[in-house]
Amino acid sequence: MSKSLATFLLCALPSLSLANAWLVCDYNIMIQAIDEAGLRAVVKEAAPRNPDSCLRPGAELSFRPETADYQNELPQKRWPQPQQTAKLRYRELSGFCKNDGDSKPCTIAHYSILAK
Repeated sequence: MSKSLATFLLCALPSLSLANAWLVCDYNIMIQAIDEAGLRAVVKEAAPRNPDSCLRPGAELSFRPETADYQNELPQKRWPQPQQTAKLRYRELSGFCKNDGDSKPCTIAHYSILAK
């Protein structure tokens, strides 16, 4: 690798780290119901290290659960059932998405069931 290419990469990489960071929140949840939209749950416990912007115990949420690597939706046969508890990792990234060349604010959210 040439010196100029290495210098360029070292200068460019710090600017990439200034992009929006993922908000990551870990919860223990209690499943309330299953409906056509997915799971409805209540936060029973929030991890002490969660950022202030994460939900607090007692908050309700609805979501379709994903695998731990958030690459696929969790098969319904592996969804926790009503009155069961589960560990949930919520990830969120807010920024601007380019839709047909028109940048608009958007948020990407993932709900991964880590364990029952």
